[in-house]
Amino acid sequence: MDKMTHLKFNLNNFLFAISDALDFIHMKNLHGISFNSKRIAYIALKIATLNEMPKEFLSDLLSYSLIAHNPELKTNLEAIPFNNITNIQREEAAKILAIASFFELQIAMENNFISNREQLIETFECKDCFDEIYTENLLYLMEYDSFWFDLTNIQSLPFKILDMIDDFTFEYSYDNLISFTKLFNSIYYEHTQRTPSGCIEDKLRVVAQYYNFDQKDTSRLIISGHLAYLGFLLLPKEIYTNITLNSSHEIKSIPYNTKEILTRVFGFDDIVILASIYNENIDGSGYPYKKEGNQLSLKFRVFTIIYRLQALLEERNYRKSFSVDESFEILKKEAQAGLLDITLLKDIENLMHN
Repeated sequence: MDKMTHLKFNLNNFLFAISDALDFIHMKNLHGISFNSKRIAYIALKIATLNEMPKEFLSDLLSYSLIAHNPELKTNLEAIPFNNITNIQREEAAKILAIASFFELQIAMENNFISNREQLIETFECKDCFDEIYTENLLYLMEYDSFWFDLTNIQSLPFKILDMIDDFTFEYSYDNLISFTKLFNSIYYEHTQRTPSGCIEDKLRVVAQYYNFDQKDTSRLIISGHLAYLGFLLLPKEIYTNITLNSSHEIKSIPYNTKEILTRVFGFDDIVILASIYNENIDGSGYPYKKEGNQLSLKFRVFTIIYRLQALLEERNYRKSFSVDESFEILKKEAQAGLLDITLLKDIENLMHN
């Protein structure tokens, strides 16, 4: 494997890491219960296992269960590295996911226990709109108390799921990972109702070339730019349409949330750090970690400037976008106050004007 162009990647590991963020932005079910894609995945895998589906199919079914509820990801399946995309295009996958998703839509909970067991059993005994075999499988599973307890044991549920699948880690090109992670930019803009001016990827490519970053560093810088927005998904969208002093603590939690999400992804060590330091200042006054200048390398300093530039260029509900010139004037004031590297800022300003 050429480590400049490829990395080891496990799709289900990545999707597990981000699943809480994707679940948070999904609507609650009919009983006001927060959506949980892992419950859907667990049910789907249990049914598929009872039908002795191949291991590769199980792995892809898990991946699809974790993202099928998100419109942006569901409409861009070709950008997602399944083992074999035909697995999720099979009629069996659609039928299994339909019954598992309907179950998630119907559950009611009280004191962390599913409180409408009998109603759910009656519902599926009477339902003839789902595949007959898969319905029988689900009714069989519902006979076991352990099935119900697993669904509400949020801490151990991921381990129960992973016990049903094999490890399909593979070599993945950075180019393809960049295309995949770019989808999360669109999810961010949809959730926050902000409008971008250009994409952060283009800006990062320009500065990476200027500072002679190698291919690997450039790719990981761009991936960090795409994934730095994940923490935004763990806050209600209302916060982004009505920024107040009362929401400042929530806003400050965003880079922390991003780090907590990405820490779970294998092989993303430097991406985790890059994607969560954009509000750090070189004088140590930033957040959430108050990193000092000697802890912030060239990559971190460049990333911070580009991220803030991208933010200023966004149009938001409570303000219009700043022009490029206006944005750099704001950033210069931050640099003069000792927050940003003034030399790098001047370089980047020249690059953005050429």
